[in-house]
Amino acid sequence: WTMDETSGTIVDLCGNNDNGTISGIVTQGVTGKYNKGIEFKGVALANNAYVSFGSGTSLDNLGARTIVAWIKPDNLGEGSLGVILSKDYQDGWVLRLSASNNVAFSQAFGGGVVTWRTTTNALVMGSFQHVAVRYSAAATTTGPEIYINGVKQTIVASGTPFGSRDSDAAFSLNLGIEGGIQEFDGVMDEVAVFNRVLTDAELTEIR
Repeated sequence: WTMDETSGTIVDLCGNNDNGTISGIVTQGVTGKYNKGIEFKGVALANNAYVSFGSGTSLDNLGARTIVAWIKPDNLGEGSLGVILSKDYQDGWVLRLSASNNVAFSQAFGGGVVTWRTTTNALVMGSFQHVAVRYSAAATTTGPEIYINGVKQTIVASGTPFGSRDSDAAFSLNLGIEGGIQEFDGVMDEVAVFNRVLTDAELTEIR
């Protein structure tokens, strides 16, 4: 999703018809990292704005995956938990901002939700930076890799994954919010979800 639209539907350029429908007030056509982006106004506007890409088969119950986005946050979002992408916290996965200018990725398992957070305070407010997660899901205990501007981050986990990954097929993939809360405040551009782990070269190229 390049976010180059100046109004209306966010088009899925991969041809899977996972087009984005906007709910609430956002501003399209703002300056993005490349060409144009989409701006979320955050909790101050109190309109729970987000983009829903639905729950197509190409988005549901992903094992191995890579998630990428260019973000320009004005702040850390509602509760310092501003959501980039969410497939439901309790039964799927979420990529969001975290306190002290960090990034967090959560995955739901039968034994509960595990969250991995960066520790380097690498995010900069008011500037574009590239956020990426590579998650192989090769084994239950396999954690993700989180990158900021191409640099692999040191991460800590909130617990140990237990059980199989929960099914997220009943939930839409949303940009900018999780369950009506944790609104993102700022601009996003060039968002993508791949159903495999990108190579180092691919991850560099996509930036």
